[in-house]
Amino acid sequence: AAAAAREEARTAYAAARKAGEDAEAELAGGRRMENVGRLTGGLAHDFNALLGVMTGALDMMLRQADDPARVRRIGQAALAAGQRGELLTRRLTAFSQGDDEPVLRVLDAGVLLRGMESRLRALGGPGVDLMIEGPADAAPVRLDPVAFEGAVQSLTRNAVEAVAGRGSVAVRLETMLEGGVRLSVRDSGPGMDRDLAARAVEPFFTTREGAAGLGLSQAYAFARQCGGVLSIDSAPGEGAEISITLPNAS
Repeated sequence: AAAAAREEARTAYAAARKAGEDAEAELAGGRRMENVGRLTGGLAHDFNALLGVMTGALDMMLRQADDPARVRRIGQAALAAGQRGELLTRRLTAFSQGDDEPVLRVLDAGVLLRGMESRLRALGGPGVDLMIEGPADAAPVRLDPVAFEGAVQSLTRNAVEAVAGRGSVAVRLETMLEGGVRLSVRDSGPGMDRDLAARAVEPFFTTREGAAGLGLSQAYAFARQCGGVLSIDSAPGEGAEISITLPNAS
């Protein structure tokens, strides 16, 4: 009788353990799908922003057809937005087919950052003191422009979320004396301890409700793609600075 009772207890324990593992796996799967949904929503937002630039530019061109110089400037902005959308679409198609090899080109990172300024400021909102600073000289880097813009936007959005809509965020791009460039985003938020900083670049890891946990992992992937390094300088109560150091274009 005792042996039968022990066997019954072991069977019940095994069943309870399996049920717990199944529930945990189901919960993890649900979280992954939720994060994929947020990622899809973010992509839709990016496409809407690009389409907004294009349709707004076309509307202005029609209204100001008698000013050729202004029409040309507006047309160039619309063309640039369309080209960014085209690059993003190609990357998404390649990713879905398992062939997401980046196309690295030597481009001026300072020019790319200046072209993003209005979109970055839109992320900040009225309660965020957002500073954007680029180098006076050329900053040539071998990179994928879509990945660069995605990394900068992700780091900026992450910093804005860290200050909860009220605080300061500084986006800086600088050339280094020893060669290469350094992109950094500093915020005045609550900061992170060493354990959180160590996990911050893990995909889907987040401490904020409603966040997808993909921002820093995307920036980390961009840094590795370019042969660079991502680093985190933070402490509790002292804000955080995320920096990406990229090598010379040569």
